[in-house]
Amino acid sequence: MLAQTFITLDHVTGGRSILGIGGGEAENILPFGLPYERIASRLIEAVEVIRLLWSTVEPVDYDGEHFRLRRAILGAEPVGDAPPPLWMAAHRPRVLRAAGRLADGWIPIFLHADEYGRALGTLRDASAAAGRPTDAVVAGLYAWVVVDEDRDAAERLLDSLLLRLVALTAPADEYERAGAEHPLASRWGLLDFVPTDLAREEALSAAAAVPAEVLRSYYFWGTHDDVVDRLRGFRAAGLEHVDLVNVSALADPAAAPTAAARTLEIMQGLRALP
Repeated sequence: MLAQTFITLDHVTGGRSILGIGGGEAENILPFGLPYERIASRLIEAVEVIRLLWSTVEPVDYDGEHFRLRRAILGAEPVGDAPPPLWMAAHRPRVLRAAGRLADGWIPIFLHADEYGRALGTLRDASAAAGRPTDAVVAGLYAWVVVDEDRDAAERLLDSLLLRLVALTAPADEYERAGAEHPLASRWGLLDFVPTDLAREEALSAAAAVPAEVLRSYYFWGTHDDVVDRLRGFRAAGLEHVDLVNVSALADPAAAPTAAARTLEIMQGLRALP
């Protein structure tokens, strides 16, 4: 269905659709009774199936553990010479290697530039091992941004209920770096956090327990120059494209009118980086 949907979007948009795909988040899967185990192997097979269906208008077969095709046919070709770009969210070695082999772009959430550089190295090596150019995959990043013209004001925005709740999606190792345990005893944060499983008081208590150090590391925050400076390390590690998601208005709705202009300032600063 994804393969078919995005070929349709490819036609509707004149070749401007992009498929971003990952293992998913528990909150969007478990409450709906869908399977959510062995997510890495399921994701890798799904991408292989999509690539296969996009490669031909002839019937194809595929034998996997999760997906099996018998003379399956999409029956539609891309608008241009290539199918829609496929960007994968990948963080751990197995999926990073699959992204290096299969993806056009990489869009992780990472907290630290050194981690980013190591992961990108794994991905680049996998591209080369698959016979692709080392730089076949665009190195991206998904970044939550909290920005204000005043650094102290931006730091105060971090200490808000909604941003504290979002920070519960950080993995346990980020809490461990701050000398704390994850308030929900979560190991993987975003992957296994289901907000609707929490009673109101439990959620409020967990949010209050998020250490300030986690807030300061999980978000790209400060003035636009501060955000650019933090991203400078990612650029040095190989970053080529960043998806800036300005969440300042989650902390203070009054920040909404200036959010686009402040995000633009960050973009302009990034363009000036070597």
